[in-house]
Amino acid sequence: MRLVLRADASHLRGTGHVMRSLAFAQAWMARGGTATFVLAETTDSITRRLELEGIDAVTIDAPPASYKDAYATLGVAKDVGAEWIMVDGYHFQEEYFCTLSHSGLKVVVIDDHNDRRYKCTSILLNYNIYASEIKYTPIRSGVMLLGPKYTPLRREYWRWRGWSRAIEPVARRVLVTFGGSDPHNMTQKALESMLELDFPTSIAVVLGPNYQYEASIQNIVEKLRAQVIRNTTDFPKLISWADIGISASGTTTFELMFMGLPSVILPIAENQVQAARIYKQQSIFEVLEYAGGLSYNELSNRVISLMKSTDQRRAMSLRMRKYVDGLGAFRVIDAMDKWRSV
Repeated sequence: MRLVLRADASHLRGTGHVMRSLAFAQAWMARGGTATFVLAETTDSITRRLELEGIDAVTIDAPPASYKDAYATLGVAKDVGAEWIMVDGYHFQEEYFCTLSHSGLKVVVIDDHNDRRYKCTSILLNYNIYASEIKYTPIRSGVMLLGPKYTPLRREYWRWRGWSRAIEPVARRVLVTFGGSDPHNMTQKALESMLELDFPTSIAVVLGPNYQYEASIQNIVEKLRAQVIRNTTDFPKLISWADIGISASGTTTFELMFMGLPSVILPIAENQVQAARIYKQQSIFEVLEYAGGLSYNELSNRVISLMKSTDQRRAMSLRMRKYVDGLGAFRVIDAMDKWRSV
């Protein structure tokens, strides 16, 4: 069983697409298959991560999502003997999927917003919490997998299935994380909010591989005596350590849900707003409005309130763990196996 995964990452965006594709690659390999990444754009940190995973990565010389890209990707798929290709990225459109499909490949598309056409897709996957609200056009010869039960989690999370979180009377250990690049430097705003705390805390700040503002937070880090962590390969251990999180409302939210970490989240991009709305409605996370004009006082008040509310954190933790159980990637692979046998 051979799988090709097509995704891109740059210093500004895309890290999340590659990392969730990595979760599928790991699950595929755990089932005895082989996985190959194809990238038109990548970063040194992504390349190193794939090397550490023992996954072949092929960099192609083509404009991302172009016809040249599609045919170069087909060439890699032919070389490795792949039957399936998984595509993840907003820049890939229907023509790209059809070029792959017409060559005989079975195509899985990871989607978030139904902003394209998918008639050439064998499996359409949207594991967001709002996926069931989207009115997709039925795929004539394919299937749709919708909802958080299909959430992929990387291999480092698998051993945490069944783990139970203790809810402390007052949350004193804070995890701050805003993804691979944090282009709006929300990390600094989150740390500024911690300056208002009137009780002892321990703070861990996870900086993504493409974070560019470390000099701007140095003084705040020193004042807070915060621990700064770069390029962690054991993020779930950090989540288990924390009593509360402060995060963007992107792909990290699924990891926080799986680990049951009560958190304040901020949608820092338009494509995060829809999920944040449902998280707020269902009290899964404490959600602040779009972070562009957020004051640190507002964030501080919300964080401190959650830290001091034992009942709210306990209810939040129990609620979020109902959505993500760590088996999502394997359910997708089961669907791929079932599709083959039809």
